[in-house]
Parts: sequence; structure tokens; C-alpha cells
Amino acid sequence: MIADYRLRRPMDRFIILYGRSLHRIQDAIRLHDLDEGTTLAVFLILWIDVVRAELRSSRKHLLGLYLLFQELQKRYRMPNSAPGIFIDSRGGVGVSPLMMQIWRIAIRLDFTTSLYLVQPPVFPVIPPEQQDLHRQWILCSTPDVETADWALAAFAQDNLMHRACHLACQARELRNSPTYTPRVELEIIYRAAELEAQCQDWYRRPIVMHAQSIEQAAQLDLPPCSSTSTSADSSPTSADSPHVTEETRFLDYPPRRIVNPFYANLVASARAASIYISLIAHPLIGPGPNAKRFQDAVEICEILAGLGQDTTNTASSKIWMMFLAGVAFGGLRRSGREAEWLRWRMEGIVKLFPLMKNAVAAYEGLWDVEGDFWDEMDKVQAILY
Repeated sequence: MIADYRLRRPMDRFIILYGRSLHRIQDAIRLHDLDEGTTLAVFLILWIDVVRAELRSSRKHLLGLYLLFQELQKRYRMPNSAPGIFIDSRGGVGVSPLMMQIWRIAIRLDFTTSLYLVQPPVFPVIPPEQQDLHRQWILCSTPDVETADWALAAFAQDNLMHRACHLACQARELRNSPTYTPRVELEIIYRAAELEAQCQDWYRRPIVMHAQSIEQAAQLDLPPCSSTSTSADSSPTSADSPHVTEETRFLDYPPRRIVNPFYANLVASARAASIYISLIAHPLIGPGPNAKRFQDAVEICEILAGLGQDTTNTASSKIWMMFLAGVAFGGLRRSGREAEWLRWRMEGIVKLFPLMKNAVAAYEGLWDVEGDFWDEMDKVQAILY
């Protein structure tokens, strides 16, 4: 699919193979041949549709994947446990660690699809107090305890954004209900504040605090760096070097030296989640009622600049963070220099993933709108999907 699209060849081969795969999956389900192989096949079809921005199809495959996980887990789930908890009474999971890894990626794809379609996630909420129950299978999939702790920290970020997407859809339903009152609005704001508190709790994880102290110490040794500037017909000057250097920076904001790229990407994710949560409480596009939303967007861009040619996370995995940073900036009219730099970075990603071009352009257009974020998201997804 990707090769033929980039080389502008006919997509006939992809269409035939895609259809054949779907038929085989449907046959397996009809014959109740429900094993890990079938589950993996559904996941790969889901991934293909996410890559080509077919999000409504992705949502259908997410539902199919969730139902397959449910079927696989029936024998192993703890009595009276929530549907999302795949742990038996001995701490085992009953399926291979590979399936658990697929489940974790599905959670990420679920919240991404929910974000853009403005629909509730397919998978149920994973409560904060239950997110560390999976340490056993994670230890089987990682080389040491430290790596397992980082995996748990990453999954905690995904879980938070997943919960935020659930709350965002619930908040919209409540606000559009005939029984909506100021008291209901206060409840929405309170629940958003709870999520933001959970977001701040993430920074108190021991492994995160240790990484943060190392990063903060590294900033003290940064050399002086000249300011950058942008104009309508030129890209930022200091950030466009193909090499990662200590001078790489976001406009004339303080440069960011990245010691641990994995940690830096998680911080960018946390900042993006914070922006999203703030939009639940205060839906207007732009910097919002307090400075934190804008500051979160600035930090995302500082991290992106400091990461340079990051190989720890794919460029496409950063798009949702960059999109929310652009929403916080409020486009060219409200934060011209910042939004222009962000658009320039997005253009680089689109060159790598041309299948996303139309979707990226449509969502970028939302940055400049002065209105309700959720209403504008509805308009964009109605056009695209």
C-alpha cells in the first residue's frame, strides 16, 4: 500500500489483498476459529486503516478486536473484574505477552481514533489504580526492571488520554442534554480537574522524577544560542538543520537539551493530554482562560525541536500532540510565529506519510477558527470521514 502510493502506481494489488484478508478474517470468525492469529490479523487490518486515515473503518476493526480479546480472555479474567482487566487470580494473563502488547497498542489507536472522530473510545476505561496490575507480563517482555517501569509509565500516559477521550464524549452528551444545568457544568469541570490532577501525578513516578532531574541538570550546561525568526516565506532558521545539535531550538524560546528521548516524548504526550483536558473544561480554541494551555504547547514544540531527528518514536505518532499544540496556539492570527513553526514541522511529517496529507491539512485549518473546539471537530470529521 505505502510503496504503491508513494510511487503513484495503481492501488489494485493492495485493494485485492486487503479484501482477501478481510474475507479470511470473516471466515475465521464465522467458523469460531478465534485464536491469537485471528486477533493479530484483525490488529494488522486496523493498523492499515489508521495509516491511511480511514478512521471509521478503524473504529469498526477496534470493536472487532475488542470482542476478540473478550473471547480470548473469558477463561482468565478475575471474578467481578472490569472488562479491561486481563489478569487471572494468580497474576497471569492467559494469553501471550505479544497479545498484551497488541492490546496496549490498540488502546493508543483507540484514543487517537476517538480524538479525531469525537466519538467514545471502544475499549473501556482503565482506572488509574489498576494500571500497574500488568507488571508481570511486562516483565516477561522487557530486559530489566527499569525498562518495565518505563513501559508502565508510557502505558499510564496512554491510559490517561484514553480516560480523557471517554470524559470528553460524556461531557458533550451532558452539555447537549435537555437536563443540562449549571450544576452539570460544574461536575464536568470537576471531573476534568481530577484528570488534570492524575496528569500531574504522573510526574511523581520515581523513574520519571529521576529522568526529570537529569534533564534539568543538562539544561544548566547549554551554551548561548542566537535567536531565530520566521517570516511568511521562510522556515525557521536554527531548527531546520538536518543534524541534531545542542543549539536546536523552538524560535527564540530557551533551547532544550534532550538527554533521554523516550522520557522527552512522554513529557510531550503529557503536555498534549493536559491541553486536551483543558478543552473539556473550556472548549474555546486558542490559549484559553489561563496561561498553562499556551505554555504546554510551547513545551511540546521545545521538545520537538530538541529531539531533532528522533528515532525513538515515529514521526506519525507525534501528529496528535502537534495538532493539540496548534489548537492551544490558536493559529496564525493569535500566535503567528508559533503556529507557523508548527505548520512547518507538520509539512515534514506529511512528506513521509503522504496518505495523511488531506487529514492533516483539514485539522490544521481548525487552528485559526474562533469557536468551540468540539463543534469544529465535528465539522472537520464530517468532511473527511
